[in-house]
Amino acid sequence: MKGKLKLLVLPLLLIAMVFGFGLTKVSADDVATETLSNAKVKVYFFRGEGCSHCAEAEQWFSSIQETEGQYFEIVDYEVWYDENNKELMTKVAKFFNEEDQVTGVPYIIVGDQTFKGFNESYETQILEEIHSEYQMNVEDRFDVMERMNAVKPWLTYVVLGLAFALVVFIIVARHFSPAAEEVNYEDDNQYQDEADEEKKVEDRLEKALAGAPKPKKTAKTSSAKKSDDAKKTKTTTTKKTTKTTKKTTTKSKK
Repeated sequence: MKGKLKLLVLPLLLIAMVFGFGLTKVSADDVATETLSNAKVKVYFFRGEGCSHCAEAEQWFSSIQETEGQYFEIVDYEVWYDENNKELMTKVAKFFNEEDQVTGVPYIIVGDQTFKGFNESYETQILEEIHSEYQMNVEDRFDVMERMNAVKPWLTYVVLGLAFALVVFIIVARHFSPAAEEVNYEDDNQYQDEADEEKKVEDRLEKALAGAPKPKKTAKTSSAKKSDDAKKTKTTTTKKTTKTTKKTTTKSKK
C-alpha cells in the first residue's frame, strides 16, 4: 500500500509545482504593473516603408511629441519589408476580427481601439483614446500584445495539468482496480531471502553429488573377467595337449 501511495505522490507534486509556478509568475507580474501606474500608453503603429499615408501619420505623431509625448510612446512595425512584422499585423487583425478589413497600412492600435488608414479625422480620436488609457492604472489598460501572449502560458498550464491528471488516473486505475493484483512492497526482502535460500540448497546438492565416491565394479564385471581368465587357461591347455599328441604320433611312426 505504501508503494502505491508513493506512485501517486510524485505526479501530484509535479502538478502542484506547475500551477504554483504559474500563480507565482502572475503575482509577480501584478506587482510589477502596480509600480508602473504612470507608464506611457503604447501606440502600436504598423506601417510600410514608402507609404504616403504612413508618412502622414508619422509626421503628425512627431508634431505632438512636445505637448503630448508624456502620455504615449510609438511601437513601430515596418511590414512591407519585414515578413515577421507582416505576420504579426495579421495576427493582431485576426485578434480584433478585422483580418478581412485590414488590407493595407497604416494600421494603428491604441488600447482596444483600432484605426485602419490615417487622415485628419483620426487625430482627435487617437488623442482621446491615449488620454483615456493613460488615466487608467497599467494593470487595467488594454494592451493587445499582452492579451495575445497571455493566452499561451495559461494554455500550457492547462495542457500540463491535464497530462498529469491523466497519469494519475492511469496509476489509480491500474493499482486500485478489483482485478489488479495486490502487491505488498514490504515483502520484497522476504521474497529475495527465500530465493537466496533455494539457491543455496541447490548449490549444496550439486556439491554433494559432485563429491560422492565412485561406485565399485559390479559383480557382472568381475564375473566377466573370471570368464576371460578361464578361456585363456583352456586355450593354453588345448595348445599343450596338441603339442603332446603331435610328439606321440611322431614317435609311433618311427
